[in-house]
Amino acid sequence: MELPNQRDPEEVEVNFESEPSNKSLFLEKVRQSNAACQSGDFSTAIRLYTDAIVLDPGNHVLYSNRSAAYIKVGKYGRALQDAIKARELHSKWPKAYYRQGVALQCLGRHADSLAAFASGLAQDSKNVHLLAGLVEAAMKSPLRATLEPTYRQLQAMRLDKSPFVITSVVGQELLATGHHAAAVVVLESALRIGTCSLKLRGSVFSALSSAYWALNTLDRAIAYMQQDLAVAKSLGDQAGECRAHGNLGSAYFSKGNYKEALTSHRYQLVLAMKCKDTYAAASALTSLGHVYTAVGDYPNALASHKQCVQLVRQVGDGLQEAREIGNVGAVYLAMGDFDQAVECHLEHLRLAKQLGNKVEEASKEHIAIWDLLIIIDGTLNKQ
Repeated sequence: MELPNQRDPEEVEVNFESEPSNKSLFLEKVRQSNAACQSGDFSTAIRLYTDAIVLDPGNHVLYSNRSAAYIKVGKYGRALQDAIKARELHSKWPKAYYRQGVALQCLGRHADSLAAFASGLAQDSKNVHLLAGLVEAAMKSPLRATLEPTYRQLQAMRLDKSPFVITSVVGQELLATGHHAAAVVVLESALRIGTCSLKLRGSVFSALSSAYWALNTLDRAIAYMQQDLAVAKSLGDQAGECRAHGNLGSAYFSKGNYKEALTSHRYQLVLAMKCKDTYAAASALTSLGHVYTAVGDYPNALASHKQCVQLVRQVGDGLQEAREIGNVGAVYLAMGDFDQAVECHLEHLRLAKQLGNKVEEASKEHIAIWDLLIIIDGTLNKQ
């Protein structure tokens, strides 16, 4: 295995507030351990660093240096433990994050490695070693295939040395590949690094809202959606506002905050119409239909879903039309209008078969059977 680039052992400073029990012995151990590292005798270096740690257990540099030595002898788990200890002892020290990133990379924990390097850059955005470590780790990870073309473009634009840009790009790629927890760490690190570009900051807000949504941390998702919305308003970006309102509406609906969900989806619909975005308007209408159904406002639910049917029919989206007719049927079922419900569900199934969509057809057959059982049960109860 090709090891990540390693930096030389750090010079150890004695902390006089907690002076080692034997200062001269301590300094000699440190001198010998560093000399052993320089000569490539890493096993001896580990033993000497361990002796020094016994004399000064609160010295973060010793743990960092021993972590580097453990990497050289292939003991990656122990290297990670020492890197974490160094970070715990000095949470603002960039090299502790570097050591942690290298150890995680060697362990094959690529997403966590990227998160460690990004966290270090959040502490020291001008640290060229951390930025280089982040790029190296990304290029040696499974993300390389999709990241490398973007990185080449950034090089051409002379943005490859921008900590914010590199970190945010890596974070969004982690999000796209389903590494949501690591994406949160990397993207929030990008925000701490900072940028003068409101648009770029807005893209990170949007990505973070998606990551927290995927993690089912809705309050944090909503907070970032609101920041994304504020940025879109500041930029006069109506399409961005429309997207942000749609996301907020979905989040509020998931939390059962139906009043806020209605407000957000109404704004989404208005902005979609202004932007002449038919698909965004259809999304707003179907979402409104679901919210109205949840609050028992069936007339408005029907109106929203039926308007959506007309809209998607105009653009020739047969699959969405079939699904929306199914939504109309679900509202009729909730109202107890079983005849209309059956008619809609059969129409949905007919369209699905006509489109040759086997997944939709199978799904609809399952839903139709369940709904028909409910209809039969409701009819028998009326008798």
